[in-house]
Amino acid sequence: TITRRLVEMHGGEIRVESLPGEGSTFYVVLLCEPAPVSPPAEAAAKGDLSDAKATRRSSARILLVEDNVVTQKVVLALLRKKGYHIDVANDGQEALAKLEAAETGYALVLMDVQMPVLDGLEATRNIRRNPRWEQLPIVAMTAHAMNGDRERCIQAGMNAYISKPLQPAHLIAMIEKQLAAGATTASAPATNRLERVLTDRLMQEDSGLMNDMLQLFLQLAPERLEKLEMATARSDVVTLTQEARMIRAAAAQLASGSLGECAGSIEVAAARRDFDQVKRDLETLRREIRSIEALTT
Repeated sequence: TITRRLVEMHGGEIRVESLPGEGSTFYVVLLCEPAPVSPPAEAAAKGDLSDAKATRRSSARILLVEDNVVTQKVVLALLRKKGYHIDVANDGQEALAKLEAAETGYALVLMDVQMPVLDGLEATRNIRRNPRWEQLPIVAMTAHAMNGDRERCIQAGMNAYISKPLQPAHLIAMIEKQLAAGATTASAPATNRLERVLTDRLMQEDSGLMNDMLQLFLQLAPERLEKLEMATARSDVVTLTQEARMIRAAAAQLASGSLGECAGSIEVAAARRDFDQVKRDLETLRREIRSIEALTT
């Protein structure tokens, strides 16, 4: 039933063929849009101009505002490989300080939504109050897929919205789009037909499925945390890795990038046998789970 509803949420269909004594074959058909392809002649004609614009964009200076070290490292590695110049702020207050101190202005800000000290929404409101930064593109990064999150980001003054866990191709495309277009007004990001189908179904009849999955995760969370604590005390790398992977898989189903990042960090620290870091990550994981519980009460 869960599989069928997940497929239907994506606008697809599922069927099964079964023969006694031989087994069953399941078929899933999903609606997909073809990737846009530029005509060769047009692409050739625009080649020199496009290359020049791409070079300018790829040398742009970007401010990454993110408190999670794992996400910082992933984004830094990805964007530096593309030629971007990246500065990092660990919270919204630090981001405001870096904007003020910058001798050369930033071309774009990647803003995490949930951070200590000053969160992304309030930081963005402060940025927009300053006339110097009215047109600065700000892209929200959030692990939550809750109703109204997108609207809250846009209302705060952000130009676009990208969900965690971050997909490299999507992130690069979003950055290039914002840099190419510039920021004129804070407007909602464009969505294709598939995104609209998925969003509509999540917000309507299929929201019950997401709630069921969330409740199941919260029911299992205490047992998972206990196993992680016991494994840490025993320096049991195998169990730590197994439990962390289970939580990471659940986080992906719930579209919770912050949970997935915590679990991933535990897995990495366990592999290094850095059990002090595992303990710190466990505390972060506990806080993330408490935050999710607060959303359901």
